[in-house]
Amino acid sequence: MRYGRIVTCACGCKETGVNAGFGYVAACYDRWKRAGRPKEGPPPRRDYQPRPPWNPVQDRSKALLEDYQFLTRQGVTDIDMLADRLGCSTRHVWRLVQAARALDQSREKAGAR
Repeated sequence: MRYGRIVTCACGCKETGVNAGFGYVAACYDRWKRAGRPKEGPPPRRDYQPRPPWNPVQDRSKALLEDYQFLTRQGVTDIDMLADRLGCSTRHVWRLVQAARALDQSREKAGAR
């Protein structure tokens, strides 16, 4: 963690934070250093593009998604219990949750037409 006074970034991004150097907050200061410390300041931020939701491709993942949906219909909602019953990690269960929600939303949109 960096210590220093709280500033509004000098590059014009209007972020407030700890002064990392030359009046820039940490993210802008790091971009400025990586760009070779140009006189005009740090380069602009890259636009954040969210990732598309995880989509099961392999047969095992498709089967896990079906099993997940079956277990949740039976009332099993605890992530650790789902991971244990499905034989996968809790992280993979969260992927299944996200894929099931996306699938339900696409079915709702198709049914509304």
